[in-house]
Amino acid sequence: MEQTNYNKLPIRSNIQVDKRKTKLCRHFRKGGDQICHYGSKCIFIHPEDGELYQNLIADTEEYHQQKTMINEKIGKLYQKRKVSSNFKKKQEYAKTINETIRQWNEDYPKAPNYYDLHGMTEQGAIDYVLDIVKWMRVKNVKTSRLETGKAFDISADLQELSQTPVCVVCSGVKSILDIPKTVEYLETHSVNCVVYGEGNVLPSFFTRKSGSKAQFQTESLEEVVELLKTSKTLGLPHGTVLACPIPEKYAADGDLIQQAIDQAVREAMWVFLHYHGSEQNIASQQVTPFILARVNELTQGASMKTNIALLENNASIAGRLAAKLCDRRPIAISKMNRNQSSMVSKPKVVSIGAAIVDFEAITNEDVKDDGGSYNGRVVQRMGGVARNHAEALGRLGCESIFVSAIGDDQNGQFFRQNSEKTDITRVQMITNRPTCTYLAVNVKGNVKYGIVTSEPLLSTLTPKLIEANSDVLECSDFILLDSNLPVPLMAKTLEIAKKHEKQVWLEPTDIDKVKKVFSTGLVDAVTATSPNANEFLEWAKLCNVKVDTSIVNSADSVLELIEKEKRRLLLNTSLFVVTLANKGSAVVHRNKLGQLEFQALPPPLQMDKVVSVSGAGDSFNSGVIAGLTHNKSVVESLQLGQECARLTLQTTLAVSEAITPQLLK
Repeated sequence: MEQTNYNKLPIRSNIQVDKRKTKLCRHFRKGGDQICHYGSKCIFIHPEDGELYQNLIADTEEYHQQKTMINEKIGKLYQKRKVSSNFKKKQEYAKTINETIRQWNEDYPKAPNYYDLHGMTEQGAIDYVLDIVKWMRVKNVKTSRLETGKAFDISADLQELSQTPVCVVCSGVKSILDIPKTVEYLETHSVNCVVYGEGNVLPSFFTRKSGSKAQFQTESLEEVVELLKTSKTLGLPHGTVLACPIPEKYAADGDLIQQAIDQAVREAMWVFLHYHGSEQNIASQQVTPFILARVNELTQGASMKTNIALLENNASIAGRLAAKLCDRRPIAISKMNRNQSSMVSKPKVVSIGAAIVDFEAITNEDVKDDGGSYNGRVVQRMGGVARNHAEALGRLGCESIFVSAIGDDQNGQFFRQNSEKTDITRVQMITNRPTCTYLAVNVKGNVKYGIVTSEPLLSTLTPKLIEANSDVLECSDFILLDSNLPVPLMAKTLEIAKKHEKQVWLEPTDIDKVKKVFSTGLVDAVTATSPNANEFLEWAKLCNVKVDTSIVNSADSVLELIEKEKRRLLLNTSLFVVTLANKGSAVVHRNKLGQLEFQALPPPLQMDKVVSVSGAGDSFNSGVIAGLTHNKSVVESLQLGQECARLTLQTTLAVSEAITPQLLK
């Protein structure tokens, strides 16, 4: 097919145009049958009369009225498409635009096999041309003509930006390009254009202002971070351009360079016009090298120095932006490495949560809801999710610090007597409040239900407890957070962790307490979490992911769901463990490159060998944390966690006494 940029194009015809022809043949007017039996002998104008026919069509009042109306309609549709934030709605507007232009060509054709593509979207024009080609093959039409307006070359970079969620930090659009069309293309394809500096005017590389506006401007990188995170949360597939004007001190040099660029462009055009078709001509990919070399000559090397200054400025801004975006901290050897001077000391892990005295009723009989009594035994031991972690971490060679509160009672005394592996100097004693207690009913190795008395004491705790211990949080290698705590206290912990870029492992503890971390507004500060099956279903619900409850019947099903909904489910976590009791565990973690890896772990122990499941999950988590803080890989740390869980499953204690630093070797 042939392509044209102009409205008036002679159409080839073997018919000699008669000067007497002044009116359009009625057969070719709107509504006509498009067939004239007189053929070339007709005294009225036919489409075969080429330019005469086109001019007549374009000069009619009806044509002008309809063309004005169609242009206004398309303009309004483009405006609606531009301001819409709904991707599906944008597609609907684009479809309407393309269908409207197709209909225009059918109702007001300038000539047979002549198609006006003005106003169509890129994809719409491509589809239309393909349909035209199919029609030509069916009708055996050899030539059709397209009217597309001024042609322009689209860089592959722009096309990639429209479909890749990446942020490009640059100095704007090069002035040798068509800046308005470049900006229009980016806006049409939903690419955010942001000016980082004063005034909402895009820079043009060497000059601070080009005359074209961006969507908005900002002098705050925090706003840019918020924009990028929001786009990511919404799952938008488009990129963002952060245009950074040349620093003020180089602006004068930039103006001189721009003058040199203008001269180089004029010279390139002169060469093209005077040497067209010869070996001395410059065109296509030869143009940019010619202009750059010529600009360097005209500025006597000043353009190179200014170009380097631009690169340094962009790199500085990009580096600061990357640092602010670095909320996702991959758990890997490279991240957990401690400096050589601290290698002689133990890794410091702070556990924050409830200290609970556990009572567990254990039986192997078939328990029924009949009010009967069953043979078994009752065990008293120290418990509490955070306390269990603190003990296990202490047993694994970590400097384990426990931040909590107990009552001034007999159970509080029992806690103090059974905490030799943990630093409990940060545990507050609250008068007139009972120490938290928990009663578990264990039937054949499974905890059927539990009853806890923690609210009277935990409700007295405030963020001041965390503020008083902020010093130890700020210098820790890892923080374990227990969801039994009040929301304000959890929020303060996450706030400090986020500010000082500390790793946080969240233990949800209970299906009803999963929502607490979301209520803090700081769930993105969580590095790792370990929900059980029911807690995971609640987590998915809070992440607006619809899940069939049968998904937790296997680790593979859970991993498939997380792979499908990773953006919404994983949030900013780098390690996500779903424990599924006798079905094993589903593990997703990030490697050193930040890439996701999926792994299904088998149950740590066969069910017929399980004595009690209480504390097994806490022992698993502690083994993983201890491995990571001792510079082991994620895989090695998971293996250590499995071994710690296996040992605890074989005892009635919340943490097996067989867990020792020897397991790290």
